[in-house]
Amino acid sequence: MRVFASLVMLAALCTASPALPQVVQAPFGEVAHHVVRVDGIRFHYVIA
Repeated sequence: MRVFASLVMLAALCTASPALPQVVQAPFGEVAHHVVRVDGIRFHYVIA
C-alpha cells in the first residue's frame, strides 16, 4: 500500500502545476522550497 501511495504522489507531482522555487542560502548549501497544488491540496517540498 505504501508503494502505491508513493507512486500516486509522484504521479501527482509530475502532473501538478509548476512550482515556483524560492532559493534560500543556508549554512550547508543552497535550499530551494517549492509549493504545488494537486486537487486542491497544497504540497511543500524542499530540495537541498
